[in-house]
Amino acid sequence: MFDDVANQSTEMKFYIKLSCQLGLMGVGITDFNPNGGVTRAEFGTVLSRALYGNTYNTTGNMYYTNHLNALKANNVITNTNPRLKEVRGYVMLMLMRAAE
Repeated sequence: MFDDVANQSTEMKFYIKLSCQLGLMGVGITDFNPNGGVTRAEFGTVLSRALYGNTYNTTGNMYYTNHLNALKANNVITNTNPRLKEVRGYVMLMLMRAAE
């Protein structure tokens, strides 16, 4: 488990563990950052892995490129700027598009 989740609720710890088991989350190998902001690169990668599994995984600094391009090709997102800070409204819109 990550070093920075000790003060989280039991329910939150369950979901953190589950997301890690699914290979969806983590900031590096020691932190989860449960209260931090999320960029388009981070959220797009998580959403892409949830939808397509490991299909678009790559290594290196631009790990998110294939994930964002796949989401755009499938009309889930329109903007692939990896530095965008996600907000609830856009996240909800992406989830609705993904469900269609």
